[in-house]
Amino acid sequence: MIVFGNEKTAPKRLDRAGFQAIVRLHAGEGRVALTRHVREDHPERGITPAMIQRCLLKGTVQGDPYLSQGNWTGEIFRHAAGEALTVAVAIDWGRRLIVITAYR
Repeated sequence: MIVFGNEKTAPKRLDRAGFQAIVRLHAGEGRVALTRHVREDHPERGITPAMIQRCLLKGTVQGDPYLSQGNWTGEIFRHAAGEALTVAVAIDWGRRLIVITAYR
């Protein structure tokens, strides 16, 4: 269930389905920002932005989303082509997704 207040402020409650819908909306529109950690800190992980994008679009929410520093945060998991990928993402409400980390 999504309970909206103002479009520019995060709702007080957000369930898995609502979180997933918002993640897919932003990812589908290309509103995804990668932190420096994701872009630079772990090249040995071999995780590309395209892999992250597909995970956000086709993956499922693992665990309940939670508020962290005013942003709804959660993990999206996808298993494809024999490989598993988990992406931790925060919703910068009304603007974009911020990918915190990604790991296999």
